[in-house]
Amino acid sequence: MESISIIGDRSRPQEIFLNLLENSLKFCRSEAAPTVVVSAACHDEVVLCSIGDDGIGIDPSYHDRVFELFEHLDKGIEGTGVGLALVKRNVELHGGKIWVSSEGTDRGTTFHFTFPLRSDGEFDIGGQMVAVVP
Repeated sequence: MESISIIGDRSRPQEIFLNLLENSLKFCRSEAAPTVVVSAACHDEVVLCSIGDDGIGIDPSYHDRVFELFEHLDKGIEGTGVGLALVKRNVELHGGKIWVSSEGTDRGTTFHFTFPLRSDGEFDIGGQMVAVVP
């Protein structure tokens, strides 16, 4: 497995990863120990990161809505409804894209996001240069 090291301002990437990891654990199925998979790889001109779980899943009809401010799909679960909106904002501030994939209820969820690479193999996060080291 290839590893990628990110060097730079940690606050924005940290907020992205922490929020997505917390959601993976928060929305796990109660009857099973949660499984969360984090991956990152360079593809073409982007770094593609994914955080996936085997949790409660998201109905495909809601995939676009999960990133809206104050959108709360399950009113019975604690939260403010701002986490994924902030994640999307942070990703897009750095020229990246974010999307979700899930086949539906109890089928798990994976959030994918990208950061663009520069021609020298680096990208910019929070105003600082970030090196991708294989």
